[in-house]
Amino acid sequence: MRDNFPHDAGPKEQFHQIWKSMAEFQRENPVAFDFLEMQYNLPYLDRESFAKRALLLMFLTRFAHDNRDILIKFPPDALIAIVWGAFVGLVKGSRNGKIKLDDQFLKETEDLLWNAIKLPT
Repeated sequence: MRDNFPHDAGPKEQFHQIWKSMAEFQRENPVAFDFLEMQYNLPYLDRESFAKRALLLMFLTRFAHDNRDILIKFPPDALIAIVWGAFVGLVKGSRNGKIKLDDQFLKETEDLLWNAIKLPT
């Protein structure tokens, strides 16, 4: 996520890269995604995994902080939880066949979530 992040782009383009990276990771690593999601608060992750998670959360918190003038006035952790929780819910819904996570649907949900976390214009 951080390697391809467009630091010079606008917030919406940056959010797009975050959303795209989440979707790509899940598609390319479905077992790892499931394991990490299930074990998020359990003691199965090693120190390196916790350190990488901390770096990711710091990165996402920085995005929220840097864009606090255009995002809703929620704590960064709440904004992260809203977006992450929605993504995880979509992935779980796709497993039972009720949701098809194709590119079009992911783009529509990306737009929906962007509109959910940004201040109204």
